Amino acid sequence: MRNKATTHNFTVPGVLLLVVSMLLIAAATYAAYAFTRQMPAVEGTQIAQAVQTASAGSGLSVAQTTFTKTIEAGQNVNLGIGSFVITSTHTLPLTWSLAGCDEWLLCDKTSGGPIQQNQTDTVTLSIKPDANLQGTQVVKTIRLSGLCSDGSPSQPEFIDITVTINITTAKLIVGPSTNFGVTIVPGSSTPVVIGNFSISNGTPGTTLDWTITGCSGQGDWLICSVTQGSGSSQITLSVNPLYFSAGAAGARAITVNGTNGYQVPATPGNINVTVTPAVLDATISSQVSACLNESVTLTAITAPNDSYSWSFGAGANPSSQSGSTGAGVVSSSITYNSIGTKTHTFTVQDVNGQVQKSGTVVVSDCTLGGKLTIYGAAAAQQFHFDRPYFGYKR
Repeated sequence: MRNKATTHNFTVPGVLLLVVSMLLIAAATYAAYAFTRQMPAVEGTQIAQAVQTASAGSGLSVAQTTFTKTIEAGQNVNLGIGSFVITSTHTLPLTWSLAGCDEWLLCDKTSGGPIQQNQTDTVTLSIKPDANLQGTQVVKTIRLSGLCSDGSPSQPEFIDITVTINITTAKLIVGPSTNFGVTIVPGSSTPVVIGNFSISNGTPGTTLDWTITGCSGQGDWLICSVTQGSGSSQITLSVNPLYFSAGAAGARAITVNGTNGYQVPATPGNINVTVTPAVLDATISSQVSACLNESVTLTAITAPNDSYSWSFGAGANPSSQSGSTGAGVVSSSITYNSIGTKTHTFTVQDVNGQVQKSGTVVVSDCTLGGKLTIYGAAAAQQFHFDRPYFGYKR
């Protein structure tokens, strides 16, 4: 059997349409090839820069990113730091969040939005009242970030904001003299001024209250004219010998404690006071003349309020005397029943020891009568004596 041949029928319009399509494809390919041959090359870094430039203004903007505040140690008022404005530069709505506002730093907002292009939001910063910041400086960084409504991060993705808090403490200045010394006679009733010192605040712009401890207690021998105050002052130091005993001799430290307006201790200042009791001594009557069996007064001057004993020698009435020196002057009236030179001994004693002083009383018999005749050009005169004179009495 003979096979029948397959035949294709092509019409003229169909062939023309196919040819035109092929020509158009070829032309487009050639045009694209020619265009790419003529376009200059763009380096990868230039492309990245172009993208970065295009997106730099399409996100968040903050005008102020650093804040500094100075406070006093312990301050719990006037703790505002400042505020910053967040601006959207993106064509899409933005939401923002703030991280790091904790511990001592307060942010009145930690998130916000969505904000439209060229709209703003404001965040206010302050210090927590109970923060009690320590040291001389505290630095905190908080981070602002944004998110576009399409889920992409803003450009830049974040902005850091730095907060620096400088902490000052009122500086107490005490002086110029801080060491004082005086020698006194214990037991006297008149206070003795030993010197002055001043108190002042060495930190401008801070307040300073102060107190003094270590003086002016009831019955204390060390007196401060003022024991508390505010600002600058001058203090007078004195000693009340009435309350001072030799056993209290030595250095006494008093302390000036400064407190600023928020009751935080400032630098203390110490004042050293050294009080030395006067060396124990006594002055007594010596080389005294007396008549037999007539009263004679002996006197001793010494430190007040110490103990003493006094021996008047042979034939004395009384023979001795003892007690307190009181105001520092001791006297005694005595008689002697025998003639001659009598030795009396005064002994005074305090906690450091004793001092002994001796004197003499020459006792004469003043009862012998007589007369004295004077010869010379003048008429004879007769003199009579009623007081001792060369051992005679008229």
